[in-house]
Amino acid sequence: MKKLIVILALVCLLAIPAATALNVVFPENIYMREKDPADWSVIPGAKGDFKVMGDYFIFEASGLDAGAIYVLVDYYEEWPYANFISLVRTDPLGNARTGGALPELIYHYYPPDAPGDYQDITGAKIWLVQAADYRHGMLSWSPEGWLFEMNLLLP
Repeated sequence: MKKLIVILALVCLLAIPAATALNVVFPENIYMREKDPADWSVIPGAKGDFKVMGDYFIFEASGLDAGAIYVLVDYYEEWPYANFISLVRTDPLGNARTGGALPELIYHYYPPDAPGDYQDITGAKIWLVQAADYRHGMLSWSPEGWLFEMNLLLP
């Protein structure tokens, strides 16, 4: 019986990374890209994927600054409010991968007449920001090198 419990625990620990490697579709997948803050057009290069399955998330990114420290945040539409999700460290090639328990997120309602990309929808914005720009909220607006959501995380 002990061996069975150990085997089941190992299978559970390996399930999410294995699902990612096999390209299993996650119920929520937020594509993230670097954007030009002047017009919000996508800048080719750095990109990330924030995947949610139940109460857990996996974040993978490439094209970031090598050896850098970032923070994944849930940005609420009121500066400087942003909730911490996870610390992210890149490898020497600028790639990153992290995951874990998903904290409680803030979902914002965008009314039908809201400016920007989202109208008549409720969702959470997920951003990857430089660690120096975040301390229990956003410290500064210096979005060069940040990754922004391409779609909202729905409740």
